[in-house]
Amino acid sequence: MTSAPSVDEQRFRKLLSRNVSLPLGVGVISAVFFVSLITYLLSVIQWIQHTDRVINNANEAIKLTVDLETGMRGFLLSDDEHFLEPYETAKPRIAVALNTLLELTADNPVQTDRLHRLQALQTEWAHYAQSMIDLRRANGDYRSVIKAGRGKRLTDELRKQFEDVIDMEQQLRATRNEEVRRTTIWSIALYLLFVAGISAMLAYIGRRDLLKLSQNYSANLAGQQASARRLEQQAWLRNGQTELAEQVLGQLSLNVLGRNILQFCAQYLGTAVAAIYVREDHGGLKRIASYGFSREQEALEQQIYSGEGIVGQVAHQARLIRLDDVPGDYFKVSSGLGEGLPHSVLVVPTSDDDRVNGVRAGANDYLAKPIDLDRLFSLIRVWLPKMERL
Repeated sequence: MTSAPSVDEQRFRKLLSRNVSLPLGVGVISAVFFVSLITYLLSVIQWIQHTDRVINNANEAIKLTVDLETGMRGFLLSDDEHFLEPYETAKPRIAVALNTLLELTADNPVQTDRLHRLQALQTEWAHYAQSMIDLRRANGDYRSVIKAGRGKRLTDELRKQFEDVIDMEQQLRATRNEEVRRTTIWSIALYLLFVAGISAMLAYIGRRDLLKLSQNYSANLAGQQASARRLEQQAWLRNGQTELAEQVLGQLSLNVLGRNILQFCAQYLGTAVAAIYVREDHGGLKRIASYGFSREQEALEQQIYSGEGIVGQVAHQARLIRLDDVPGDYFKVSSGLGEGLPHSVLVVPTSDDDRVNGVRAGANDYLAKPIDLDRLFSLIRVWLPKMERL
């Protein structure tokens, strides 16, 4: 069977282990959570930056288409080759810009299809523009071709496709921003709830276990204190037995034996006054010794007949009587400095083979502590065999 201290030690180890391992576990989970959250945020930030690059490249491609159209129109109106410089510069760059956009949007099929259409439209527009430039150089009728509106339709379609590309990227950026915001808020809220729940559970279980441990330790401490009191009581009793045995050694007369017993008990128990009565052949009680009596009290009648007074009742009923709150005229304890009322009075029968053969009466004064009944009975059991021979 497991003893209480070992159970308490196991419970304490369990409590200590939980209060150490659980916070460490929560710390590890927190680290993993924040690393995952930061990794996610960095990933989303990279996608947002990717979207910004697509938008910037699309805007750059639009600018290049404007340069192409402006250069062509300037040349058609003025027949000056200098106006074709922006056109010639933008012509190779627009192809590079569209290819870059295709690489950046390779993960988005919708955008890829749209950019493929842009490339086809741009190629068609480039053929149209080159034909207009060739007609202008040959002084051909380029105006009728322009009036047909083919160039305008191509340009409008190009701009529309570029706007669709940019609009989709802006929607993706807004969606990703909203997703980041929502995910961050929910993640932090759930994490805080998790930490609060773990903390509350840990606090509740820890408090419960600590209270149990406290109760167990209090019970153990109380048991140890009770054991210490018992040991102290036993040591006090053994010491009293030894000292009392020294007082009753030898062939002593009845009065000397009684006086020795009273003196020792009075000093050892803190009794102010005391007396011993023994039963005579006719059934009455005779006082054989007293302690702390004044001359007048010693001169009072020493004989008590059966059933007379408290001493007689104790002898007749063979039971202990204790009086507290003693009346003012009952008995006075006197000393060289004054006199006062006793705190309590105790009258104890002594017996031999269930026959009462004596009575001990004692009173402690108004300054002394109440008589310790357990200690008194323990000592009575020691000197009772000495009284049996009387």
